[in-house]
Amino acid sequence: MPRIDWAVVRTAAIGGTAVIAAGALLSGILRDQDGAWARWLLLIVALAGFAVAGVLAGHRRRDTPVLHGAIGAGLTFLVALAIGVAVTTIDDRSIEPSALPVTAVAAVTAGVAGALAADASSRRVERRRQR
Repeated sequence: MPRIDWAVVRTAAIGGTAVIAAGALLSGILRDQDGAWARWLLLIVALAGFAVAGVLAGHRRRDTPVLHGAIGAGLTFLVALAIGVAVTTIDDRSIEPSALPVTAVAAVTAGVAGALAADASSRRVERRRQR
């Protein structure tokens, strides 16, 4: 069974959370102008953040990119969820609990996709160096 490198997972989660936080800030600014666009923007940026977590993990752990990408994206999801719960509580709104499992699966899937992309990219670079 492969060992999980928690430093890699932590780095991936920090990178993914940074992308999501920047998107949430932009979404909050745009929400005042047009709420629908802000929600779609946040969704797209959140998926990108989960994918970034996967890419970061995949580049750092070439032997187990999918495992580390999935865990990094999952941790990013948990951090984003905690921040989202805090913000919605402060704003006196609520999070739809039925959406959480679907969102968690989407987050991990985006992380795996990012890890696979990082792995493919690293393999291409390695093949070029061998020529």
